[in-house]
Amino acid sequence: MKHSCIQLDDLPDEILMIIFQKLNQLELLLSLGVNKRLKKIAYDQNFTSHLTLFKRLSNDDIQPLPDRIVDRFRLEILPQIHHKIMWLELESISMERILLTTNYPNLCGLGLHGIDVEKAILFFTG
Repeated sequence: MKHSCIQLDDLPDEILMIIFQKLNQLELLLSLGVNKRLKKIAYDQNFTSHLTLFKRLSNDDIQPLPDRIVDRFRLEILPQIHHKIMWLELESISMERILLTTNYPNLCGLGLHGIDVEKAILFFTG
């Protein structure tokens, strides 16, 4: 064991799930690259059923994600996990783009933060 080199991919799925639960959900989903095994574990319903697509600052203010990150979610991640999402937490700047990206067949809850009520009503009724 003196020169043992264990890599993340060498760990059993159960250990990886425990590690992934301790990490920031957004950063985890954005950082997996092309490793299919790690993506499969991170895209598990345990990690994707409740998705928060903004940053909450230490003073409880909401900060929208940068456009490039929202676009990456829209183009790469949401199409692969949309059927697993049961709850979405969104903010006003990216709300429309995220909701129009795909169908969310199992979505049963929506948290809207920093959103103008009139704008939200128009979006959902119009």
